[in-house]
Amino acid sequence: MLTSGVQRWITCLTPMQQDAAEKMLKKECRAFSQDSMDTGNCPDLKMKINLNDPEPVQKNYASIPRPLFKEVKEYLEDLLARDWITKSKSNYSSPVVCVRKRDGSLRLCVDYRELNRKTVDDRQPIPRIQDILDGLKGSSWFSTLDQGRAYHQGYIDPKSQPLTAFVTPWGLHEWKRIPFGLKNAPAEFQRYMEGCLDGLNNDICFVYLDDVLVHGSTFKEHLENLKKVLARLQQHGIKLKASKCKLFQRQVRYLGRLVTEEGHKLDPADLEPVLSLKDKKHINSWELRKMLGFIGYYRSYIQNFQQLPVLSSSCYRRKRVLHKNPVAETRGRTTIYPTRIRR
Repeated sequence: MLTSGVQRWITCLTPMQQDAAEKMLKKECRAFSQDSMDTGNCPDLKMKINLNDPEPVQKNYASIPRPLFKEVKEYLEDLLARDWITKSKSNYSSPVVCVRKRDGSLRLCVDYRELNRKTVDDRQPIPRIQDILDGLKGSSWFSTLDQGRAYHQGYIDPKSQPLTAFVTPWGLHEWKRIPFGLKNAPAEFQRYMEGCLDGLNNDICFVYLDDVLVHGSTFKEHLENLKKVLARLQQHGIKLKASKCKLFQRQVRYLGRLVTEEGHKLDPADLEPVLSLKDKKHINSWELRKMLGFIGYYRSYIQNFQQLPVLSSSCYRRKRVLHKNPVAETRGRTTIYPTRIRR
């Protein structure tokens, strides 16, 4: 059965394309979660935490605002009911932080900064975004596949579970599934996804953590490619969140870029907050950090990037000091390309 989130993406196709897409998606529908309780299960994904310092992390619990008490307690009870966490007697304890997701729901994040400092680095590389974008040459059909609660589909090795213990007003718990916030979780998940899509990755699809982009030069080719990827994800227990996926598109947003058959460009929505600063002669430290971060991240789209003034981190340490706007200083010599065409 197709979910409404998947069904809506085939309405823009021709009748013949809709028929072919619907037949394929009905066959591979188990790749998509049917509801919030239908989450992925990847028993082969087991994460170990190796430490370089045996001294336990022992933090007191952070205060939780009284209006959130009921919601946080229900969140914990849900994790216990799913068997994702369990009561703990560990000598480790990290505090929790409450975070609102974009949809307004609660996410309970554990502050693992102290544990991460003691964790041995996993050097599994995360793909370079530019390499992925360069690999899309010749494609004109795209589908983005996103997972709900991606890391929670994998498991913490039983011997490492006590290290993940976190403290709340309701006691000490430890994770059985992989939580967000662990230093090596992205590397471990990237390794698993690359193994899951071995032989397909860097050919008919690209994997960046829990974001998968399937592409093809024609609708028929793309349909077949998408079928292969969905089938492989099912084999490895991965579940996709239909509302976060976009199928059979001629233009998609992927890794902060808009991708089409012509190339890739910046999303205007990302440009707006920074362009609003361009006419200012002076900006404060927070605005400077935002602008420098944007300029560095999107430098491949910026003409005359090397002509921008060099600014060290020391120049924005004091919060209330005003600084010269680095873009304004170039007097119009720096422009942002609307599109970067692949060659």
